This record gives sequence, C-alpha cells and structure tokens, in this order.
Amino acid sequence: MKTALTMLTGLSIERLRSFCLIVDAGSFVEAAGRDPVRQSQFSRQMRELERTLGAKLFAKEGRYLRLTENGIKLAALTRAYFGGLQSLREEDIEQKPIKLGAGESVIRWFLIPRIKEIIAAAGATVELENHGTEEIWRKLEEGELDVGILRADAVRGSCAALAFPSMTYVLMVPKKWLASKPGAGRHQIPVAIFGSEDEFVANAMRIAKDNGFTLKIQVRAKSFNLIAAIAKNLNVAAFVPSAAQVEFAPSRFTALELKGMGRLTRPLAVAYNQKNGGVERKSASLCHPVVKRLHRLTILLAEAFRPIAPDSIL
Repeated sequence: MKTALTMLTGLSIERLRSFCLIVDAGSFVEAAGRDPVRQSQFSRQMRELERTLGAKLFAKEGRYLRLTENGIKLAALTRAYFGGLQSLREEDIEQKPIKLGAGESVIRWFLIPRIKEIIAAAGATVELENHGTEEIWRKLEEGELDVGILRADAVRGSCAALAFPSMTYVLMVPKKWLASKPGAGRHQIPVAIFGSEDEFVANAMRIAKDNGFTLKIQVRAKSFNLIAAIAKNLNVAAFVPSAAQVEFAPSRFTALELKGMGRLTRPLAVAYNQKNGGVERKSASLCHPVVKRLHRLTILLAEAFRPIAPDSIL
C-alpha cells in the first residue's frame, strides 16, 4: 500500500503543504490571502488529494470548513512528517547565511552603522547585496534573497513586509555659498546631483528654485555615495539622504531642509519571502527556524532602526 501511494501523482509535498496552510488559516480564502487564483489552485489541489487518498478531508458548516475525522488524522500525520524533515535540517538552517538586499544608500547609511545588531538578529552570517528595487523584488520572488529593503510601492505577491524608515533628503550647501540672502543675485550655487532619475533632478531643481536658490549642475553621478564624496571634495552643494549629513563637517557645510523636500521622499519597506525555506505565513510552525530568523531581522530593520553616524562603529 505504501509503495502504491508514493507512485500516485496526487500525493505530493506541495499538496500536503497547501493542506496545512488551509488547516491553519481555517479557510481556502484566508489561506490564499484572498487571491482568487490561489484559492482556485488550493481547491484543485485538495480535490486531487482527496481523490488520491480516497477520503474526505473537509466538511462545510455554513460558510466555514471543518476537518473530517480523516482530515484531523492527516493534519497530525502531515505535521509530524514536516516536523521530522525539519529536525534533519535545523542545524544546517541555523548556519545558513542570510542574504540581505538593499540599495547602495540604504546599505551605506542605514545598515552598515547597525551591522552588529543586524548580524545578531540574523543569528548567522549576513551577506549584503547592492541592488535596485526591481532587482531586489525579483530576487525575493525567486528565493535568491532572504530579506530586501525596497520601495514600499513595489511590494506585492508572496512577500511579508513592514514599513522601513522613509528615505528623506537634505540639501548640503557649503557655508561660503550662504553668505548672502536668497534673491540677492549670489545664489547660483554649483551642485553635484544624483543623475539616474530625471524626475529626481527636476524635483530637486524646482524645490531649490522655489526656495530662492538657483543651482548650476557641475557633476551628475548615479550613486549618492559618489555625490556625497564629490560634494565634499569640490566644496559644492548636493542633495543627499538625510542620514548622510553626519558625514559633512558642520564647519564647512550647512544642512538645508527646504520647503517642498517631501516631494523627494521615498517610502521604503523591508520584506522577506515567506516561501523561503518552504514556508508560508500561515504554516510558520512547519519551518520555524527560518521564519523566526527572518522575522526577527525584519522587526529589527523596520522598528528598531535609528540612523547612526558611520564613524561611531569604529
């Protein structure tokens, strides 16, 4: 009998995992995250599973589902099965590196100053990867990253996400360019500016103009790290992430939070793929070491984060 069952296509780890998701969620709708496509997939999988086992697993009671006696037995057996598999791989899981993806600015000014805490929360080696939002999303979806920090409006699909501190910006201006008042004719200020997004440049220039400054672009670069370095080297102004202003000497530069700077703000989120390690949100207990580590790291990044001057980690 056991040999026959293992050869049936209707019996698979994926179907058993879906069964546990539905049991834990209490309904097909909740297990599918109210996604009609996934709900249909779950319904099909459960029909195939019931046909393969020759047993009814669910019974309807009004709008709700309840497990049949066979369903209760299968739930216990399945959890024991996944628990046994988990015990074989927990040691390896605890040693597996956590891959964390983020943009260069987030890594430089948000993560590196808190790297000790991040490593402690991860409970393992942390591998930092520098990617743009779309690449981070792709890698999360494909399981190539464990955790990613990306634009909040890009989070979708199978990822769990929490709000991350927004990326805000400030205009750093050399003190020598602030000798006269705005409108006095001496405010054509040389500037180094982030040049990979036309919208960012246009908004930055408009904000400066609305505040009485005329900026003359001297250098464009596709990296805020480079922009900060260039500004300090050439003694020119620069729009940089607010967390970066700690690197500018107060004796040389003044941070200006101009009216309208909110137009540059980018809401961010920290997300992890719930499928990593073969786990979904509703069946976290099936693979708890993975979820515990990712969730612990996500909570740290989302709620306990405070920008720190890079020099303070030395």
